[in-house]
Amino acid sequence: MSRIKSGGYIDRSGSKLRSYFLQAVYKDSNTLLKLLNFAGHELTDQAWFGIDASTLESNRKYNPAGEYYDKNGDIKYYNNQDEDYKQDHYQIHWNQSYKNGWISNFGLHYTYGRGYYESYNVAYDTNLSDNIDRRWLDNNFYGLIFSLNDKSDDYNAIIGGSYNKYEGQHFGEYLWYADSNKLNNYKEKFYDDYGNKSEFNFYAKLDYYLSQKLSIYGDLQFRSINYNASITPYSVILGYVEQGYEKIDKKFNFFNPKIGLFYNKNENNQLYMSYARAQREPTRADYANGSPDPEKLDDFELGWRRTFSSFSINLNAFYMLYDDQLVLTGERDINGYEIRTNVGESYRLGLEVDSKLYINSSLNIESNFSISENKNKNLFFSFDGELRNYGNTDIAYSPNFIANNIINFSPTDKTLVSLRSNYVSEQFFAQINSPISKLDSFFINDINVVHEVLMPNFADELKIKLLLNNIFDVKYTSYGGYYTYDLPEGNSLKTYEGTYYYPQSGINFLLGIDIKF
Repeated sequence: MSRIKSGGYIDRSGSKLRSYFLQAVYKDSNTLLKLLNFAGHELTDQAWFGIDASTLESNRKYNPAGEYYDKNGDIKYYNNQDEDYKQDHYQIHWNQSYKNGWISNFGLHYTYGRGYYESYNVAYDTNLSDNIDRRWLDNNFYGLIFSLNDKSDDYNAIIGGSYNKYEGQHFGEYLWYADSNKLNNYKEKFYDDYGNKSEFNFYAKLDYYLSQKLSIYGDLQFRSINYNASITPYSVILGYVEQGYEKIDKKFNFFNPKIGLFYNKNENNQLYMSYARAQREPTRADYANGSPDPEKLDDFELGWRRTFSSFSINLNAFYMLYDDQLVLTGERDINGYEIRTNVGESYRLGLEVDSKLYINSSLNIESNFSISENKNKNLFFSFDGELRNYGNTDIAYSPNFIANNIINFSPTDKTLVSLRSNYVSEQFFAQINSPISKLDSFFINDINVVHEVLMPNFADELKIKLLLNNIFDVKYTSYGGYYTYDLPEGNSLKTYEGTYYYPQSGINFLLGIDIKF
């Protein structure tokens, strides 16, 4: 069981979460059967709107959610401006070993999710009136998964697949109108949409050992997706759905192959290289935004792993070529979801490095960093009523350098103290790399302490955990958004830009206790 409570950093951004997990297991020499049930309930204040640059400087904790004016003109905040969501999971997993060496896995799953977010909406149009609504999501997700595995001295083969079905209802209810004549029935629905998706997936994997040192591996995957949905302006983007996508009935068939070579010079020195093709379908929100094309990726990777007596390192170089990549625009819809759009060609080229240094039995250092170039090719964007070619721009939300470091110190076998450091370089919110959309780099440090307490008459294990975040109280912003809007100016259009930011907390802490019986 778990219970998490937070007051939140910005105004009215608290959260209350609780969950449980139950598992029953039957096991003998050839059979493993698991029955699982877990569920959670989340009650969180709405805090996804962000703030502009001037407010960031003057009042970084400001939250506009639920703000309205009473009859006297005083600012008030709606008490129930929050999100309430529950999810229940039920699963059966059966693993069976056979005398001929084969192993089978079979699973059934069902998830029931339901919830809403409730909002006070200020009517800025004199023809409308203030109102309170709830926007609901009621969904069922169920299906089956299976696989068969066979091993020998020469190969390791797996075949498997799955069939999953998602059925989602999206609807909104008015709870209150300032003008009572506008509301005929309590909980009147002002939209009632659906989004259904079924997917069949089949794959085959093979690791084949060409020699004691060289092996080849391949992965062939086929995905078939049927997508059926309805979209109204109220359920995704306020007042607008791209023409032709009010109803969706689409089918996608994707073939995703992967192949690679692995050279094991010895147990301390390995090389590998691979190629993979991946494709993914647009979402319901992508259709509403007029981005109906699936994303396609060709991924090339080359890596090296080396272990020394007290030091290990893993280098991985990658080159990712995209076609119709679904990239973030910087905007959000009325539900708080980030809006994406298809761009033409783009790529990501970089190097990832992971290492671990053992200084002695009590002290070690874990480090990882990535250096990358992330570019849109010949990006076109409409600005001031004119479609422009911005050339090769940085992909938004893609910093070129990210570094993490952890210093672990264990003064005793019951205590661990870790200093965690994280650096993220500057990045853009906008795909056109507008100067106002640049986010500054930031560097933060956390301390994590885990201490095990021996209580043999009470519990098998009791751990006290303390996480001190941002110990130097850095005022930083890790995320933000970018938007544009056009207004007529003379005989043409003038494009105006705007940004919003998500300030992060200064020094804060998380305290937890883990008890195992």
